[in-house]
Amino acid sequence: MATHLSVPEAIANDVRRIIAETLRLPMEQVSLDARLDEARLGIDSLGLIKLNVALEEAFDITLPDFTTPEQPHIRSVGDVAALVADKVSAQANGGAR
Repeated sequence: MATHLSVPEAIANDVRRIIAETLRLPMEQVSLDARLDEARLGIDSLGLIKLNVALEEAFDITLPDFTTPEQPHIRSVGDVAALVADKVSAQANGGAR
């Protein structure tokens, strides 16, 4: 998994925008370091599912369910952006990761 430091800026900004729109928050409040489980994002399990669907539709990719214990590495907005960048890159290279 890539770190959010290596995520292309365009993807990071798109992910932040989609999260902000999904949660109805100002984009400035959705930093790459913001944790998905912290109060300032105010995201619950239903919000995570909505976010998952919004990202899949926006990027035409398939993502794992963020709410499952099998995804312990998805903790922050940066982690989500890195995962999306990974999936987009894999799709562009003709395969799924």
